[in-house]
Amino acid sequence: MKKTIFLIFFCSLKLVVFSQSFKLFLSGDGSPVDSVSAQFYVVVTRVSDTVWTAKQYDTDHVMLTEGTYKDRELTIPNGLFNYYSKEKATDKNPNPLNYIKTTGSFSNGLKTGEWVMFYPDHSRRELSNYKNDKLNGLYEMYGDKSMPTTLRGYYVDNVKEGEWYSLSVTGRIFRTETLKDGKVVKRTDTASDLILAKPSPDFGGYIITKIKYLVTEETSADISISCTITKEGKLTEPHIYNTKSSPELCKRLLELVQTAPIWEPAYISKSKEKIDDMAYINIRINNGTLEIRLASSNGLMYQLEH
Repeated sequence: MKKTIFLIFFCSLKLVVFSQSFKLFLSGDGSPVDSVSAQFYVVVTRVSDTVWTAKQYDTDHVMLTEGTYKDRELTIPNGLFNYYSKEKATDKNPNPLNYIKTTGSFSNGLKTGEWVMFYPDHSRRELSNYKNDKLNGLYEMYGDKSMPTTLRGYYVDNVKEGEWYSLSVTGRIFRTETLKDGKVVKRTDTASDLILAKPSPDFGGYIITKIKYLVTEETSADISISCTITKEGKLTEPHIYNTKSSPELCKRLLELVQTAPIWEPAYISKSKEKIDDMAYINIRINNGTLEIRLASSNGLMYQLEH
């Protein structure tokens, strides 16, 4: 994320503003335009000579970013910033809410302290710590919903150092990596107490058969989907990460994931307790050739080419 927060060319924009509050209308590339041509607008308010707040909205008046600057030209971010994003619309949720995707602070134009990324359900996705605009301190990555930490380690001036831990959905460390100057010098894998979910034998064939009619020799795509594998082995809550591919293909894949054959659910080895797991599905199409890769929590499970 760049220090220049909004899609405005604040570094080149030289305004002489004497009012307490003013509004800027912007094109898609951040150039000042009239209100009719605008794709964004920003409301700037003077709090004091060294405190200027700025709030960016789209043309539907949905908040995109808000933060505080030290100057009226908005070149020196200073204080807390919130970055917003909208949930994806679904049949069950046709009116998605706007949520804070990332929050963190600047000090005299430099990132400082704790920065946090969130999932749409407001649970944490990623935690970083900064000092003088560089990653310094604890870093953690989290699974979806209420899953515990999945990765933990420390940065020193943007470089990974010391022990980095990979954790299963039960919170148990299954891999430890020792890093020096950002390079792995030692790796230790330990057996996890989680038995991963397994796809049904006909899962890959089911997906390929159902999307064949959308694939030609000229078709190329790389689509990633995450979803929850329930205790009953059903695939639910799919989320697609590559929306640049064919909308029809993406829509069809999301439908197929939810109607796919039942998986063997994940379970705890000692207690045999079945638990929810995560599936990561990657579909690559290269000139009509399909390849499907499946992973669950912490390992590659399945690959099928057709």
